Amino acid sequence: YCNACRKGKGLGIDFRHCMRCNACIGMSEYETHACIPQRLSGNCAICKESMFESTEPLRGMKCGHVMHLSCYNEYAHRSLFMKITCPTCRKVFDNMRG
Repeated sequence: YCNACRKGKGLGIDFRHCMRCNACIGMSEYETHACIPQRLSGNCAICKESMFESTEPLRGMKCGHVMHLSCYNEYAHRSLFMKITCPTCRKVFDNMRG
């Protein structure tokens, strides 16, 4: 597991900790993730609660910003037939999958 987050099966097996992001990243996404320094040190753009201390699952977006999964689901549902913008950087996505 990650020594910082205590997540996963073992160091380098399924998660790897990015010291720049200060977040655990899945091994399959680690080399290509959008690295934003201290991306979990802020608050969720939707509910404004801390993400680093949250036990709720998080959802990363293509731009690299993160929000609670439940907040993402509600936000995406409200934008069902429109293009979705990241609430942090306003980057436009046809959808936020990926």
